[in-house]
Amino acid sequence: MGLFAVLPSLGFAAQPSLGWAVLLLVLTGTGISYNFGVDRWCVDTVPERLLGWDRR
Repeated sequence: MGLFAVLPSLGFAAQPSLGWAVLLLVLTGTGISYNFGVDRWCVDTVPERLLGWDRR
């Protein structure tokens, strides 16, 4: 999932015009912001003893 979030960034290797660059940035930002929500679900689901930090 994380790979697909940043996959549009590879389009910058082709040195796109401004319009395409903005589209690539929007797609990348959308994918990354979606992953923030998925990360929260993961942290909420995993038992605290397996997370690797102390939540005191």
